[in-house]
Amino acid sequence: MTLQAPLNLNYKLENFMPVSSKMSSVSVEALDPHLSVDTIVVGTGPGGATVAKTLAEGGQSVVMLEWGDAAPLRGEFGQMIAIAAVPGKSAFVHSDMSLLMRGITAGGSSAINFATAMPPPQALFQKYGIDLSDNIKALREQLPINILPDHLVGPMAKRIQSGAHALDLNWQKLEKFIHIDQCRAACQRCTYGCPYDAKFTARDFVDAATTASAKLLTGAKVSQLSHDNGQVHGVEYTKDGVRYKLNAANVVLAAGGIGSPRICIVYTRSR
Repeated sequence: MTLQAPLNLNYKLENFMPVSSKMSSVSVEALDPHLSVDTIVVGTGPGGATVAKTLAEGGQSVVMLEWGDAAPLRGEFGQMIAIAAVPGKSAFVHSDMSLLMRGITAGGSSAINFATAMPPPQALFQKYGIDLSDNIKALREQLPINILPDHLVGPMAKRIQSGAHALDLNWQKLEKFIHIDQCRAACQRCTYGCPYDAKFTARDFVDAATTASAKLLTGAKVSQLSHDNGQVHGVEYTKDGVRYKLNAANVVLAAGGIGSPRICIVYTRSR
């Protein structure tokens, strides 16, 4: 979701410290309250990281605001719990007792998902005059989309495969966002956060964005859109218990299916 705002070319970045290209030791100071950039991207999941990478590589000044941290993924249960299983923050139980989880970390939920790669239903989009063929082709050229060899298929999947074949069902392997040469047999830590960088996550695009001079601020929870007369011109965020404002010509809300609507609701109520 992109919100247009008045252009402000007062662009200063002297208060930033460098961001590690592999995000192993992100250290970024709170932003200059008078700083203004071309685009603020709220959230660094697949949507936000892709936008930040594209805009930064195109020459825009970009700041990514991420509520979570960018600590290296260790493939540990405890780290996964902190990222995606904190009630009311990253884990929600619906009235039908279904569980919804989201990843609050650099890379968003891509850090703790199963890395399954499924193309969008092109026929559905074509009904509305949208042709995604070129986009899908471009993504396949950029991303590590592969079918796992048998030795990397886990025991549960193999049991499902055996049962399906016993029932004469046409069971096929799903494509995965996996660097096969880096994947470890019997590891089974995809959803804990791959410690071997075998699984593609949006962190790769965050790295690419910072390489192209975008700035990443972690531990920054965006709570409100700054606006005047119905025009958005930045965001308000909290870091280390202190509230800050950041101005921009454009604000891209990419905080996920829970985070972005919450920010929009607060904005609507404040108008």
